[in-house]
Amino acid sequence: MGSSNEILEDAAIPDKSSASCVCQGRWLGLSGAMLMMGCNGLAYTYAVYSEFAKETLHYTQEQTDDLGAAKDFGSLVGLISGLFYFFFPPWVSVCIGAVLHLFGYGMVLLTISGKISISFWLLCFYFAIGSGGDNWVDTACIMTSMQNFDEYKGTSVGILKSQLGLSAAIFVMVYEAFFDSNVSKFLFLITIAPTIVYLVAAFLIRPFPINEQDMEVADVTQRFQMACGSVVILGMFLMMSIILKDVLHLDGKVQVYIATAMLVMVAVTCIIPLLYRPWDLLQSALFLKRPHHHVLNSEVVSKRIELHNYYFEKNKLDPDGDEPEEGNLLESTQDSWKEGCRHTLEIGGPVGHCKVENPIDANLWESLSGLDFWLITFVVSSGAGAGLAIINNFAQIGKAVESDGVDKFVGIISIWSCYGRLAAGYGSDLVMSAGFPRPLCLLISQIAMCVCCLLLSTGFTPLLFVGSAVAGMAYGSYWTLVPTVISEVFGFKQVASLYKLLGMGPTVSSYLLSAKVLGFLYDKETLWYHEQQLGKPVEEHTCYGRRCFGFSLIFLASVCFSGALACWWFMNRTKRIYTNASHHRIPSS
Repeated sequence: MGSSNEILEDAAIPDKSSASCVCQGRWLGLSGAMLMMGCNGLAYTYAVYSEFAKETLHYTQEQTDDLGAAKDFGSLVGLISGLFYFFFPPWVSVCIGAVLHLFGYGMVLLTISGKISISFWLLCFYFAIGSGGDNWVDTACIMTSMQNFDEYKGTSVGILKSQLGLSAAIFVMVYEAFFDSNVSKFLFLITIAPTIVYLVAAFLIRPFPINEQDMEVADVTQRFQMACGSVVILGMFLMMSIILKDVLHLDGKVQVYIATAMLVMVAVTCIIPLLYRPWDLLQSALFLKRPHHHVLNSEVVSKRIELHNYYFEKNKLDPDGDEPEEGNLLESTQDSWKEGCRHTLEIGGPVGHCKVENPIDANLWESLSGLDFWLITFVVSSGAGAGLAIINNFAQIGKAVESDGVDKFVGIISIWSCYGRLAAGYGSDLVMSAGFPRPLCLLISQIAMCVCCLLLSTGFTPLLFVGSAVAGMAYGSYWTLVPTVISEVFGFKQVASLYKLLGMGPTVSSYLLSAKVLGFLYDKETLWYHEQQLGKPVEEHTCYGRRCFGFSLIFLASVCFSGALACWWFMNRTKRIYTNASHHRIPSS
C-alpha cells in the first residue's frame, strides 16, 4: 500500500458525474457564511459617522468615544450565543442576530438623523443591541465552519473573517458611489442590507456530512486557494480604488462604475467555493489544460469520511425514522471531538506537521480556573483592545494632523484587516506545517500592533496610511487566531462559550483605552490647544497637532508590549500541547 498522503491517482477517462461544476454540502454552507460575514463588520464603519454624530448631537470627544465603545459592548449581547449555539440549530442564532441588528441600528438611525430624541445612555444601549446581533451571526458562521472543515479550520475561519474585514470598505464604497456621502442614507444602508442577507441565507448555516468528492485533496485545495486569491484580488481592487479616488478626484459616474464592478467581484468571491476544482475549470475554459478525473484512495477516504461523519452516525435517524434535532447533533459533536482529533493524527490530515497532541475537552469551569485562559485573554485584550481604540478614534486622529478624507482610512483599515484575517488563517496553517505552534502568530500580531501605535504617535501624515494598514492587519489577525487557538488549547467542547467570553476582554479594554485614556487626554490637550490660540476663533471640542494623540498612543504601545510578554509566556506554557505530528502518521509500506 502506498503512502496515506497519496490520495489522488490520475485516470485516463473523465467521469462526467464527478466533473460537475457545482458541489453542494459544506461548500454551500461556506458560501452562505461568506456572504453573511461580508455584512458583519459594519461596527468598524463608526468613523464614517462619528464626527457627524458628534456635531449634530453636540457631544464631547469623551462622549463620542463612549458611544463608539458602546457598540463594542455588543459582545455582551452576543455572549449568550456561545451557550445557545450548542442547544439550538445555527439558523436560530442567525435569525435572532438579524432581529437584534435591525432593531438596534434602526434606533441609532432614527436618533442620529433627528427623527427621535433620546438620552445619551439609551443611544449607547441601542448601539450595543445592534452590534450584538452581528455577534450572534458571527458565532453561528464560525462554529459551523470549524465543524465542517475541522482539518482546515484555520483557513476556513480566515476566509470568513477576511470577508468581515472587507465589509466596511465594501459598504463605504457603495455609500460614496450611490448615496452622495449622505450619512443618514449610509445608516439606513447598514441597517437594512445586513438584515436581509442574514434572513435569506440563514438556513445555509448548519453542519454538513461529507462525501467522497469532499475528500479529494486537489479539489479542496483549489477551492480554498481560489477563494483566498479572490479575496486578495478584491482587497487590491478596493485599495486601488481608494488611491485613484484620492489622487484623481474621480467624479460620481466613475465611482458608480467602480462600485458596480466591486459588487460583481463580491458575488464571484462567494460563488468560487461552490465550483468543483475551480482552477482546473478556469484552465479548461481558457483551453490551457485538458480536464482530468481523479480517483480517490478508498481506504484513506473512508477513514476521513468516518471521522467527519462520526457525529451524524450516532443521531442519523431514530427508530421511528425521524430526523435528528440539530441541537442533539451538536452535543454529540462535543462528546466525540477528542476521539476525532486522535483519528486525525493517525490518518495524517493536511493541516501539517505541528498538531495538537491529546487535545483536552475541559469543562467551562476548568478552563476559566486555569492560567492559560487568562493569559490569552490579557494578550487579546491589550492588542485587540488597543486596535479597536485606534479604529474608533481614527477620524479624530486624522483630523488632528489635518488630514482630509477620513473615509479612505476606514477603507484602508478594513482592507488590511481582511488581509490580516486571511493571512492569520492560511498562514497559521502553514506555520503549523513548518512545525511551529499557532500561538507564534499571535505573538507576531501583538508586536505589529505595538509598532502601529508608535508609528501613529509621530503625527507624521504619510504614516497615517502605513499606521492604518498595520492597525487593520494586526487587529484582524486576532479574530482568526483566537477561535482556532482556543479549540486547540482547550478543546472544542466549550470553544463557543470561551470565544465569546474572551471577546469581552477587548471590549472592556477598548472602552478603558478609548474613552478613559485617548478621549480624556484628548480633551485635556484640547483645553491646552485653545489656551495657545490667544482668543482666536476655534472649533468647539477640537484639537490640532501631534500632541493631541501623541502621548496617549505611546501609552497604548506600552500596553501592547506588556501583552507581547504575556503572549511569549502563553506560547511557552502551551507548547506541550503542540507536537510534531510526524510521529503519529501512518508510515508508508
